[in-house]
Amino acid sequence: MDEPNRVLFLCTGNYYRSRLAEIFFIIGVAKTRFQNATAIEITRGESKVPLFITAVGIDPAEAAGDIRKMHGSFRVPTLTKRADQLARA
Repeated sequence: MDEPNRVLFLCTGNYYRSRLAEIFFIIGVAKTRFQNATAIEITRGESKVPLFITAVGIDPAEAAGDIRKMHGSFRVPTLTKRADQLARA
């Protein structure tokens, strides 16, 4: 990830978030705290720097636990990093 303050979102906008939350749950994974958002801080791998997890349609603590268990030895899970790379391509 080239931009250290980049926040990853599966969708943006209240309309889409509310419509999608009826069908799917949405988990936000950010490298920096998003203003005015209640986020759960987690650390992964050997990193001392936290990730910030938000969720809609799923308990945020459960979402944070799922992100913590995802594949990858580094701070950002492998699939999250790959999704970010594909979105930027």
